[in-house]
Amino acid sequence: MTKKWEDLYSKTIEDLKNFKRPMIQLNSDDFLEIRDLWKEGLQKLKDPSFKEEQKEQTLVFLEKIFCLLDHTQKPSVLFDSLYEESFKIIKKPELVIYLLSVSRKHLIEKKFLEGNPIPKSFIKSLENLLEDYENINPEVIEWTLRTIEQLGNQSLKLREAVLKIKPSWGSLFNQHKKASKQIIELLEKRWAPFKRR
Repeated sequence: MTKKWEDLYSKTIEDLKNFKRPMIQLNSDDFLEIRDLWKEGLQKLKDPSFKEEQKEQTLVFLEKIFCLLDHTQKPSVLFDSLYEESFKIIKKPELVIYLLSVSRKHLIEKKFLEGNPIPKSFIKSLENLLEDYENINPEVIEWTLRTIEQLGNQSLKLREAVLKIKPSWGSLFNQHKKASKQIIELLEKRWAPFKRR
């Protein structure tokens, strides 16, 4: 990562520590550069010759990129093609949560502003995150559900997958499972008028 991005990342973290809301302003060239850095990171993670230490460094690198994108003032569509592959490759829970946050800002908000539907590939990526829910970090499930909740009526496409993972009462001692249950109940209320007949 170049000094420019390292400095911006450091400033962003400093703002967050001081309870200031970072408002990163990026131009189209900056977005293109970040997209290329993101692509480069994914290529490195897919490279079988990469050692674990190198992959860990790449994940730290991607975390910085996601942090910057999560705090930009404006969304960009330049990353739309990267979400599906990223969700397949990245398994580290903290990074998946960051990726979900970036997708909410740069994909969901942007598509809603434009009046365009959410891409099917993104919906499928969210569904895939829910499929193996018993083996996935409960916080990742919670943030996946929060992302689904932001889809508005398009969340109906994920109704079956969401209802399959509704936590039982016994799992409510975990704060993330409790939050997941509350989000699912909210979604059920939203979906009620659209019940299948």
